Amino acid sequence: MINNNRDFDAAKKIEQDVSFCISSYFNLTAINMRDEYSPFDFIFSEQINNLQVVAAIVEFRHRPTTSIGQYDALTISKIKIDKLIKWGNYMKIPPVLIVLWKDTGLMWCKLREGYNVVEQTRKTKERESDRAEQLYEIPVVKFKLLMEYTAPK
Repeated sequence: MINNNRDFDAAKKIEQDVSFCISSYFNLTAINMRDEYSPFDFIFSEQINNLQVVAAIVEFRHRPTTSIGQYDALTISKIKIDKLIKWGNYMKIPPVLIVLWKDTGLMWCKLREGYNVVEQTRKTKERESDRAEQLYEIPVVKFKLLMEYTAPK
């Protein structure tokens, strides 16, 4: 389902900028995955003894109109996070969620099973007839500052 309220080009640009900043800051290789082929946004790897070793798989969310203190939890697709956790377990690497809220640097949390599940409600008229999905509520207190970052204008 296409979300007409989202600017995909701007979102992709921010994703690419974030992956570049993180890879530069932490001396990692950030591979920005193609949306149509991947269940997650990035693979981060590092060089150990001349080998590239995967360090994390990452899902990224940008919340440009939401402050971190606005809600007690971040809601995100249960299916998406379950896939990320499954891939992390299968590959034996940590699944990580990175979020950029309106008022923070990049925040991160290592994903674990057992988050509270809620049913989705639509806030926009044109999408209210979409099939509702289950969402995880991930408490914002689980997020830690990864690095200072300001999204490009």
